[in-house]
Amino acid sequence: DPAASLNPVIRVGEQILESLRLHRPDLATEKEALRLLSVVGISAPETRLRAYPHQMSGGMLQRVMIAMAIATRPKLLVADEPTTALDVTIQAQVLDLLRDLKQKLGMAILLITHNLGIVRDLADRVAVMYGGRIVEEAPVRTLFRNPGHPYTRGLLSSIPGGAPGTRLLAIPGAVPRAGALPPGCAFAPRCPDRFS
Repeated sequence: DPAASLNPVIRVGEQILESLRLHRPDLATEKEALRLLSVVGISAPETRLRAYPHQMSGGMLQRVMIAMAIATRPKLLVADEPTTALDVTIQAQVLDLLRDLKQKLGMAILLITHNLGIVRDLADRVAVMYGGRIVEEAPVRTLFRNPGHPYTRGLLSSIPGGAPGTRLLAIPGAVPRAGALPPGCAFAPRCPDRFS
């Protein structure tokens, strides 16, 4: 959540410069901060550099966070729910930006999300987790065409897309508490394929 991550009383440019000072002191200049804002698609970066977070939209704040993340020129960008709380149009813009940065900067992206549409559009490989464990891993096309684990099948069958008025399919049961996982596969109590 960029609104909670950025300091509300410090200008955006100063926060980008702080990241640069910590990780790339040789690049800690206003010129580099402006360049980063331009790279992530913020118009009028000179004005935005001097803005406070509350003066920017959620989409712009997300772009500022991405600018701070790429300021260090990482080989891996961890994007944890990068489109949460953004409207659909802004979500698409942020995903396009991530896809573009991945290509231009030659970095990998570890995308953590509950949104399977984003996974299908952005990921190359997918690891599906349940109960804190990976239950299935595959190339994205393989996983969406032929899911192997019952939990993955349940997730994919719960994606909206049927005829209007069609009930969504849900996975029966409840997620176990983190401290009370059953032995073996954590999904077993909810699994339609389990056997005794």
